[in-house]
Amino acid sequence: MASPLEKLPSLIDPSFVKIGRSIWLRDGAANSNTPEHSRTAITTSSRLTIVVLFWMDAQLRYARKYISEYTKLAPNARILFVLTSSADLFLNTSEASQTRRVQPAVDVLLSSTASASSPGLSSDDRLHLHLFSNGGCVTLRSIAVAYEKATKKPLPLKSLIMDSCPGKSTLSGAHRAVSYGLPKSFIPRLFAGAAVYIALLWAFAYCRLLGLELPTELAWNASIDTNLIDSGVERCYIYSETDDLISWRDAEEHSLQAEDKGFHVSREKFQGSPHVGHMRLDPLRYWGIVSYYLKIAS
Repeated sequence: MASPLEKLPSLIDPSFVKIGRSIWLRDGAANSNTPEHSRTAITTSSRLTIVVLFWMDAQLRYARKYISEYTKLAPNARILFVLTSSADLFLNTSEASQTRRVQPAVDVLLSSTASASSPGLSSDDRLHLHLFSNGGCVTLRSIAVAYEKATKKPLPLKSLIMDSCPGKSTLSGAHRAVSYGLPKSFIPRLFAGAAVYIALLWAFAYCRLLGLELPTELAWNASIDTNLIDSGVERCYIYSETDDLISWRDAEEHSLQAEDKGFHVSREKFQGSPHVGHMRLDPLRYWGIVSYYLKIAS
């Protein structure tokens, strides 16, 4: 595990500290009085925690655009973000492995209250979560399962943004998703793509032969399970018909299932944006949506 004092590379605000293999934390209260933040900040609770779960194999140079904007919008908030690798989705899939991966993030949430007899977030704490793609969905499930195991309560989200997700599990879809991170040169990409396809084929066959659910299938169900996610959360689905990885039909189907479970749902359908590319297409609309849900959480 990374040293708790390890700083984030200079790609992102240096106030972030690495607390796990792919997890970083920023204590907003100690970093809120700067001119940069005061220009665009919205009024948020000092007890607000923002959790951002990025898509599979997201690079820091892309993640920083979202994290930078969140630090401006909510400088007083505690911000936690998690990166997810393709190995996390398709290789290290056991419950024990997934719990170890997200435990530092769960520990942050569990330590929010001083009561040892009642760990976890209190009624005064506010929790906003923003996840991307199936990678973020899988990480949400791991966090929610570990939190419920420790507290016997669902994750007390106030607002939840589901960006470009969830999508149903298919071999071709998984291969396209992993291929985004492969080398661009033809020969290396050809061999790497073949190796990835064989590994995914084995993983899919293994799960099907043993009657197991794939991590993405578990995540689909977990994100609308009221035992894991508080039913009072305000949910927003952001998606597009031109997403080549996650079908807009899957996102809408999941949103309807969430409504059937009693969740309050809104849908923001963008026109012409690629997978996890809605912010680039229309940043004003995108961050307006985020600001609205941050205010709900506060």
